[in-house]
Amino acid sequence: MKLFSELLEDGYELRLQVTGASMLPFLEAGSYVTLCRIPVSKLRIGDIIFFQCDDGSFKLHRLIRVKNKKFITKGDALRAFDPLFSKDDYKGKVIRIEHFRFCGMTFQNMDLGSIRLLNFLIAKYQQIKTYLIFMSIGLRSKPAKTLS
Repeated sequence: MKLFSELLEDGYELRLQVTGASMLPFLEAGSYVTLCRIPVSKLRIGDIIFFQCDDGSFKLHRLIRVKNKKFITKGDALRAFDPLFSKDDYKGKVIRIEHFRFCGMTFQNMDLGSIRLLNFLIAKYQQIKTYLIFMSIGLRSKPAKTLS
């Protein structure tokens, strides 16, 4: 993966096959993504980005928020957000997805306005869903009032 990181930093596009299920239903195992290194300043909420984790592994998750020069990301199918990471660990952004369907292959250009809007809305949905889950846990954990 270090080689992939270096190729992206040198300006090459990279085509990788999706292997995990953390981004279901948006990205399915077996689909291909094309990654490109774009400046951090051009990233937008909802973009699917490729980054290196503290343990040296790499992830492909959705950008939910940028806070204090740190990224907040999340896999669409996961309950929790990823640990915060710095902009230095960002390696690239998904610019195209190739889905394989029973009727053939479909291509999705991630820079189309409608796809950008969809990705933004998915990111906001993830924020709201997580907030509501934590609120419901907080409400349930309060001790019940007893009648005296």
